[in-house]
Amino acid sequence: WWQVAYDLDASGISLAEFDVGKGAASPPRRHYEAWLDYAYYTANSLRLAGYQESLSEEQARRIYKDGDALPNAWHPSDHIPVGCVFEWG
Repeated sequence: WWQVAYDLDASGISLAEFDVGKGAASPPRRHYEAWLDYAYYTANSLRLAGYQESLSEEQARRIYKDGDALPNAWHPSDHIPVGCVFEWG
């Protein structure tokens, strides 16, 4: 919890924007969307050859427009895989 609270604060999002004290039955007032996982590299020795899209357009629509937040029935985790392919520069 403390790492999530720190990441939210570092992203400029106040915990006051969420109903955090009312129990799991109360949904947040809005979805939190941010990148918390990164793949760092140096362009001096590597070149980014490709990356994995974290969500398809349909999945993103379901989450951010239709309110089907993660985790859910089709993605049972709140973590989305990060994947990259690099080539030696």
